[in-house]
Amino acid sequence: MKITRDTPDQLILAYVPWVMSVLLSIFILIFVGLGLSMILDGELIGLLFAVMGGGIGGICFVVFVRRVQVIFDRPGQTFTLRRRTVFGYKEKTRPLRDVDPAIIEHTTNSDGQRLDRPTVVMHRGAGELRVPLVTAYSNMSNTADIVEATNRWLRDAKLDSAANAP
Repeated sequence: MKITRDTPDQLILAYVPWVMSVLLSIFILIFVGLGLSMILDGELIGLLFAVMGGGIGGICFVVFVRRVQVIFDRPGQTFTLRRRTVFGYKEKTRPLRDVDPAIIEHTTNSDGQRLDRPTVVMHRGAGELRVPLVTAYSNMSNTADIVEATNRWLRDAKLDSAANAP
């Protein structure tokens, strides 16, 4: 995830999994290409090779390739979370006043390595709702920077709101 816009009016965060998309596309093309080559050479096992390799790659593409855009908008007083997958587009908008500071959620993998993800905490009635900005935990080094920038921008937004109050 990276910061694509950081102005007093808007903070926009985006996650586009380019590397994953390209690698899975190459994986699919290799298996389907080799399978078709085997079929053209008269080997029917190539059909299994193309269908299984291409199918597994396609399933992984559908599951792992998800674009995310997070927009904090001061003039509109909104928090918008947009997610785009192979199957469609989802957008959720909430009032900016419902957003509490962002946090870093942690977990560990089977090797004991710490994995993080940036998460926004929101008011929900008497409780709170944690909204992960990305669905997967990772060892990206910029998670703390994303959370710090988000909290700084939100703190500035609350200061502006208090200054404009009668």
